[in-house]
Amino acid sequence: MYTSLPLLPLDLLHPILCYLTDNADINACSQVNRTFNFVAIPILYHTLDSRVISKFFIHHPSVALKSNPALALHVRCVTETSAIQNGLLSRYPFIVQNTLSALALCSNIQSLTWIDNWTTPNDMLSALLSVVRNLPLQELTIRTHNYIGEGTWTELSKNTGLRKLSLWSMSGPKVLHNWSNNLCKTLVQLELGLTCFSLETCLHFLSQCPLLTDLRLKGAPSTSITSILSHLPNLKNLDTEYTLLPSSSSLFRRAQSAPVHGQSAHNKNVSLLPILQTLTVRTTALDALGPQKLWTWVHNLVPRRGLQKLKLHSFTLYGCGNMTPSSSSSSLSLPWSGPAAAGTVRLHPGEVQTQTQTMFPKMFMLELAVAQRDTLKCCDIEGLVLNMSDLETVLGLFPKLEVLKCAIACKDVASLLEVFSRVGQELRKLRLVQVQWWTLGSRFTAEDAKRMMLNSNLRVIQVGSILYTGRCVRDLTGAPTLEVSETVQMNRW
Repeated sequence: MYTSLPLLPLDLLHPILCYLTDNADINACSQVNRTFNFVAIPILYHTLDSRVISKFFIHHPSVALKSNPALALHVRCVTETSAIQNGLLSRYPFIVQNTLSALALCSNIQSLTWIDNWTTPNDMLSALLSVVRNLPLQELTIRTHNYIGEGTWTELSKNTGLRKLSLWSMSGPKVLHNWSNNLCKTLVQLELGLTCFSLETCLHFLSQCPLLTDLRLKGAPSTSITSILSHLPNLKNLDTEYTLLPSSSSLFRRAQSAPVHGQSAHNKNVSLLPILQTLTVRTTALDALGPQKLWTWVHNLVPRRGLQKLKLHSFTLYGCGNMTPSSSSSSLSLPWSGPAAAGTVRLHPGEVQTQTQTMFPKMFMLELAVAQRDTLKCCDIEGLVLNMSDLETVLGLFPKLEVLKCAIACKDVASLLEVFSRVGQELRKLRLVQVQWWTLGSRFTAEDAKRMMLNSNLRVIQVGSILYTGRCVRDLTGAPTLEVSETVQMNRW
């Protein structure tokens, strides 16, 4: 390795070292020689996070930046927390002053994150905003449990040039109060997670964001989303919640009423709504909230052609889907194949499970395909359990679909292969996060994955916790062949 090192092109060293995730490894590379030091130091100081705690001591990065100001020129992203700032005051009484001084040296900073996980309110955020006001900051993230105060709002309104703002606050109804036009004019991405939400103030604020293309909302009732969208003609990506709040406790009396079953989006003035490319809907158990209202509500958000990705994130237990009654003379145990399996579901002859069943929204899919048949490329509906007829319906309605993520109930592997022999030829990634085999002993293997890949464009197949990845290689004769590797996917929380 040492003898071949001088032959390594220098322009390849940076992308190689970027694969390192441990700062200790990057620091070790910076001490190899001058060349490694020249490449590794910018990577080491690119992102500074005060939450990084060593085994014995807490070293705040401001110490290194103040001792060597040249290092601050490499800083692009900074994360500060109230727990570190307040927790170190007894040992380092000047930590606040040193942090602000070091931050002022970061003339190339692009992103700042402030996490206020301290129970006592403080003025640190206001001081940070006053420092970065003169820096080329483009992204700002604020996460706090406390009301950030009028002084902080004043400082925030003075910041110009922000492209992304993420605000997650547990504060009161004064959130979004007295926002300035300077902050709104350049915003492209906005995340708002609020417990108390004023629709009138929110609409006034959003109407001043002409460049906004990405919006994530948490805390806004679903009845207000259409009104919000009508003020954002250039919006492309929406991430929001579907909730049903009692009218007596709702703060949105001026918002439009929720759509009822059978109400078509075309009855509204759909020209006021933006053409969404990505829609993410987060909800709780579908049955508890009335699934039919959910499907109508979603359809009314995307009545116009252009949707490319639909994701339904549901916090619900997997049911049995639309399952075919068993013809066996004895009770049948249907084990789940997947990391979240919590046991088995037993069905008796002729019995259809309905207790946790979420019916497949076939009518919703048919209506969605009217406008999105040729545009939808990614469908993530893992909260639903599809049988083979449902799966064939989805693949048939959306021929351009490249990524599908769902749960299925299937008789055996042969039934699954049969469906994909007829439809889904354009699919590139299939993620079956949960699989329920009707036939005991059924098991999906790498050979089954290879057969599916050879007859389609599929190259990634996930069945439960097993991920099959295919790639084209050449054998000993030089002829191309398909090689399938098998790995286990770990749960990510």
